[in-house]
Amino acid sequence: MTQALLLLASALLIVPQRHSRLGMGESSPRRWNWKLAAAPLAGLMLLAVWLLPLSVVIAVGIAGATLCVRWRRRRRLMVQREELIVLESGLDVVVGELRVGAHPVRAFEVTAAELGGTTGEAFAAIAARARLGVTLDPAVPRLGPSASQWNRISRGWMLAQRHGLAVADLLDTCRTDLQERQRFTARVNAGLAGPRATAAVLTGLPVVGIGLGQMIGAKPLSVLCADGMGGALLVVGVTLACAGLLWSDVITGKALR
Repeated sequence: MTQALLLLASALLIVPQRHSRLGMGESSPRRWNWKLAAAPLAGLMLLAVWLLPLSVVIAVGIAGATLCVRWRRRRRLMVQREELIVLESGLDVVVGELRVGAHPVRAFEVTAAELGGTTGEAFAAIAARARLGVTLDPAVPRLGPSASQWNRISRGWMLAQRHGLAVADLLDTCRTDLQERQRFTARVNAGLAGPRATAAVLTGLPVVGIGLGQMIGAKPLSVLCADGMGGALLVVGVTLACAGLLWSDVITGKALR
């Protein structure tokens, strides 16, 4: 047990620091610089294999991989949500400029200047193609969570050019649609908070049981952290718990699609 605590303390000491790029118009998500910690982490893994039973190493690896997958998924959802919020702000600016009588090209250029970042670049590309009077399809992003919203903007511009409709009304409709979709997603996420918490509690119940057994002197850790049947049960139990947690994420994630 002391060896495991020492390894955990060593892992906390070599956790890589985060860094962010400066001078960007749009805040970018911070990323871990894993390259700086690759060698220490590899050495720590070899030390763990040497000091700890193989079953404990496998169980810790499975649990760590599960936490990493869930963390990356949460980060991806946060980035997607921020991207949609920025796009909504851009549509607010465009519609506001059009309402006061600005030319659509000028409205797109003002929006690109105010937003900056990748969304601002997309609006700048749209402004360039709108100035030429051609379709906006090649300028709109085709990947990412906002791709469908960009397609709606492109189709709205095409309808306005083809049938003489008001661009402001069509883009205002796109903005309203985006707002309603975000509100729906927020309501669904709020409704799923209970099931997600239940899944997390159920996943942690075996850990609580092991802790209670250790407190009353049953010493379950001595069995689970040893070689043989106890180690096999540890690996199987951790695998099933992590699989159940990931599967619950899949089930709750389908409600947002």
